[in-house]
Amino acid sequence: MNQNLNQKRILYGSVTVSLISFLVVVILAWYMLDRGVEDKAKVPFQENSQDFLKSRQTEATEPAEDTTGSGSEADLVVQAVSRHMLFPEGKITVATVLDASSLHEQNPIYFQYVKNGDKLLYYPHGVIIYDAVADKIVDIVRLYSESAN
Repeated sequence: MNQNLNQKRILYGSVTVSLISFLVVVILAWYMLDRGVEDKAKVPFQENSQDFLKSRQTEATEPAEDTTGSGSEADLVVQAVSRHMLFPEGKITVATVLDASSLHEQNPIYFQYVKNGDKLLYYPHGVIIYDAVADKIVDIVRLYSESAN
């Protein structure tokens, strides 16, 4: 009887240790994977939309066009988007998406709704993604400074 009780204690102890070990491994794996997703989601805050644009300019977008001239394609895009929302203060720069998949690879969270032909309107605190064909704002990505968190 005493030997049977000792065997049960050993069995319960080993099952308990196994469960605790399994839970620790699952929690560590979850933490590491979650941390990796957060790192990909971070985009450094840029004080100037031009700096942001230059740092993100790749073959995925056409060369950007400032909205300083009158009657340019960039001005027409800004006018179309301004029917849907009020623009924030600051200079706005317009670029056209040529390769959406490379933008998805750069940042799958911020550029999840981007497709080829969309317009990216860069301003000092973010990016507006605009579908000119559907005449809809697809997404607005705000960039925050690390000190604001």
